[in-house]
Amino acid sequence: MNNLNYLQEKLTHFELKYNNRPIYCSFRMICSSIYSLFIKNSKKLKNKPVIVFDIKGGLGDAIIASNFIYNLYLYIKDPNIMLIVYYPNKEILQTIFSGLPKQILLTHSKKQANGNLYIELNRFPKVPYILEQKNKRLQKLLISWHKFFTHNHKFFDLLPKIDGLANDYSEILGAKRFNQADIGGILGLTERFNYKIPIQNEEETLKKFNLLNSKFITIQRSVPASYKTSINNKLWPAQYYQELIYKLKNLLSNYQIVQLGTVNKNFTSDFNCVDKNLEGKTSLEETKVLLKNSLLHIDYEGGLVHLRHALNAGPSVVLFGPTSPNTYGYSENLNLRTTACNKSCEWVTNDWMTRCPRRINKHICMKSLTPDFVFEEIKKFFNLGEYYGKNC
Repeated sequence: MNNLNYLQEKLTHFELKYNNRPIYCSFRMICSSIYSLFIKNSKKLKNKPVIVFDIKGGLGDAIIASNFIYNLYLYIKDPNIMLIVYYPNKEILQTIFSGLPKQILLTHSKKQANGNLYIELNRFPKVPYILEQKNKRLQKLLISWHKFFTHNHKFFDLLPKIDGLANDYSEILGAKRFNQADIGGILGLTERFNYKIPIQNEEETLKKFNLLNSKFITIQRSVPASYKTSINNKLWPAQYYQELIYKLKNLLSNYQIVQLGTVNKNFTSDFNCVDKNLEGKTSLEETKVLLKNSLLHIDYEGGLVHLRHALNAGPSVVLFGPTSPNTYGYSENLNLRTTACNKSCEWVTNDWMTRCPRRINKHICMKSLTPDFVFEEIKKFFNLGEYYGKNC
């Protein structure tokens, strides 16, 4: 792409994003014009491409991105092309991305994320301009990604409020969240991740929590500590969790129930009959070990479900409400959602996570997912025995 095309793309982008801020738009265009001079004159960068991937989102997004980047690495097959992964959360960066080939550099520092091609990766790779590449496979990818950006600015300019519509678009194409970024299907991403997230100190971790050679089930009902409100519509009601735990303990008395997650003062989930409450007591590395070794994991649609899938650890019971199993569900899991509300509401409103948009029967998507129904589905899914209603 020549400098004039690059500047035209930037102008189109700024007009859409800053249409009510003309002075700021002009300032950004001045900066882009100066940058275009470096694009034209930097032969070193052109001959030795350095591609930076700026990963957006939380744990689940990072896990999906790690598999995407690994498949990109396999696809281009070129040791002369350097890839840099930038993700600001150091713990997630180290525990999720550390298994990537050494050719792929990792950094949580924005200052070290320098390259001649900078790609933001959220739902889709954002490629507002491209530089001609000697590697034809890479060039094919960049052209495809750039065309998508050119024709679909809204998927990039209105993040994250456009995520729900992006999911609808992907469903039309037969794609899901795990391969959403594979525009045109060029990388051939499948549900089974090629990238293997490494696990360290497995035996030591199980010993630490007295779970070595033990049978256990993991559950989670928590949100990050940074989450400021006391409402999250993705969470199954706490009393439902408690009823399910009673039933599982009575049915599977030889299994321990281990509670995972983070501590958030706005969410209290101290359940009776939990053998080990490890909320806030495990590192992400230790959480990987526990997810890998549990019989099953019970959770809402979130990062730990994606992590367990990526670890090829076995099925999860996923309790869906505002988000759709058609987008986020994996085939090995027991993906549960009722038809009481037949439409997912992810980003239908700006406050979809904290306020149900329905006028009547609010939160019916989760309230209708009763403990009895979930328990019976678990029994059928895992071919478990009869439940006799004993006390915990």
